[in-house]
Amino acid sequence: MCSRLTILLVSLLAVIQTSAETFETQNGLTIHYSIVPTLMLSKNVANQYQFVRAKDRSILNIAIKDRNGSSVQASVEGQKENLLGQQEELSFSEFSEGDAIYYVAAIKHGKEELLRFSTEIQLPANKAETLRFTKKLYWGEE
Repeated sequence: MCSRLTILLVSLLAVIQTSAETFETQNGLTIHYSIVPTLMLSKNVANQYQFVRAKDRSILNIAIKDRNGSSVQASVEGQKENLLGQQEELSFSEFSEGDAIYYVAAIKHGKEELLRFSTEIQLPANKAETLRFTKKLYWGEE
């Protein structure tokens, strides 16, 4: 299991470095987030973690760091909303490797779809942060 997790995390890191990763700083925490087309993942990695590789699929990856750069464990829930106001809940899975912790959710989207994302991040000691952003997603090509 550990070697499969390592493959997934290395793939995500490689993809994140080539895509536009963004972050927000809130109350001493840095919340990194990125959206990556699933076609950028290898078939093996996608199969191992049950991500559907398709032109209309992406994954949302969130990582939370404290002031010292250490990963922070949290509970992450969220939803996406299109321009018509249609909402869909996102189901996040937690992946960890060493000191790194990632929260990943699969997203299905239209060909050129502008989506609003809203995530609630429940932190230790009953603290909570909200991350909201808008992103236009495109179909990928293999």
